[in-house]
Amino acid sequence: MSVLILLTGTVFAKDTYHYEPAIAELTGKLIEKVYYGPPGYGENPKTDSKEHATVLRLTSPIKVIADKKDEINETKNNIKELQVINIKRLPLSIYLKKNVRISGRLSSAITGHHHTDVLVEIDSIALQ
Repeated sequence: MSVLILLTGTVFAKDTYHYEPAIAELTGKLIEKVYYGPPGYGENPKTDSKEHATVLRLTSPIKVIADKKDEINETKNNIKELQVINIKRLPLSIYLKKNVRISGRLSSAITGHHHTDVLVEIDSIALQ
């Protein structure tokens, strides 16, 4: 069963979010993943560096909508994982492999060091 919310004449599904500056409340399992880095980002696995990233594996997939005037972010569907950007340097290791609720701002991947289509810059985290 899908829940719909009506805001200013536009219908959004329950699992629909917007990019920053909007704040998103997300739930899922916090995990650590290893991705290929420079120089080839996976083209040459034997010589490419390895990058560790903290990732939120969502409880259910989401859609993230970009503003029509946004030149950086794109609307993305069926997002199941978000790389976590921890600018506040919160102690995330205590939450690894646990179900959590994260509050933060969403943005699109824009560099080779961004390993999911959508990222979350985390403001707060709590056990679910």
